Amino acid sequence: MPKKTRTRRISYHRPISLITSLYKIIAKVLSRQLGKVLQDTIFLTQGVFVERRQILDVVLIANELVDEKKRSREEGVVFKINFEKAYDHVDWGILDHVLERKSFSSKWRSWMRRCLYLTTFAILVNGNAKGWVKAYRGLRQGDPLSSFLFTIVVDVLTSLEELQSLELILLVYRCLSRLTIDLNKSTLSRINISQDQTARLASLLDCVVFEWLLMYLGLPLRGPKIDFLLGSSVE
Repeated sequence: MPKKTRTRRISYHRPISLITSLYKIIAKVLSRQLGKVLQDTIFLTQGVFVERRQILDVVLIANELVDEKKRSREEGVVFKINFEKAYDHVDWGILDHVLERKSFSSKWRSWMRRCLYLTTFAILVNGNAKGWVKAYRGLRQGDPLSSFLFTIVVDVLTSLEELQSLELILLVYRCLSRLTIDLNKSTLSRINISQDQTARLASLLDCVVFEWLLMYLGLPLRGPKIDFLLGSSVE
């Protein structure tokens, strides 16, 4: 399905995900069981698709961090990362390895592999399917398991936070997960530093400079006119 009119590149199209009723029932049962244990194995900084956590909590914490930086006059930047076709690039090998490291049983991991290996693609030419292609990576849109499995893969990036170099973090994470950072959609926002400094950092990371107001998980990071919306503190 084309994302825009007059598409000339395959990347400007999105796949249509079709899932059988039987698989959807099986995946729903597995996703419910996975959702119950996800909070015990995912870092606290991840608030999406994790039971008993809310996106708003993560946004409020991010706002507090930005506000504290501004009050302390400490120099810094906010680097907002956008993954390029995130679900499509997930490496099955690293996903299985992460599940193993998180102490999921071999039986459970085999169930996950079977769910992934069932994926096939067909290219429609004038409305007719021209052959089937076996998938070797990626997660299906609309699959009840996909959101949880993607959260597990992204959690690897959180565990690498102790590395000192941001570029090294992104390089290591890309090699492990096969997820590519879309630098055209990733942004850098300054805190208590000059526009020239921000421009130099953005040039090093090859990303875009974005002035406040900055959207994060669909909600704005704190600015002087939205304090009443987000509250004054997070306990």
